[in-house]
Amino acid sequence: MKGDMLFLLATGILVASATAAAKDICPDIMKNAKIDGNNFAPLVSHSIHSLTLEDIRFYFKTDAPEDNNIPTVNADMESDQRVLEYAPLAGYDDSFSTPAIETV
Repeated sequence: MKGDMLFLLATGILVASATAAAKDICPDIMKNAKIDGNNFAPLVSHSIHSLTLEDIRFYFKTDAPEDNNIPTVNADMESDQRVLEYAPLAGYDDSFSTPAIETV
């Protein structure tokens, strides 16, 4: 029990110090990359919830399964199911070099 408490305390201290270091470093990295830090979180969260299986396979894991456990917004606005339990296969034209342009 005492060992578990010490482990949790040490882990908490490490996480807190890493978070503090990131707060000092990340703004400079984002500024140099011309990323707007004020809108970063909403843009990332929106993008993650709009992923398709094609996006995941292109950017992250080429053999990602259709049952991928990544919840996304259902693009079918007529459906009663607003959130899908997986990033769906969208069936884009794959003749373009990136998934983003395939949606146009």
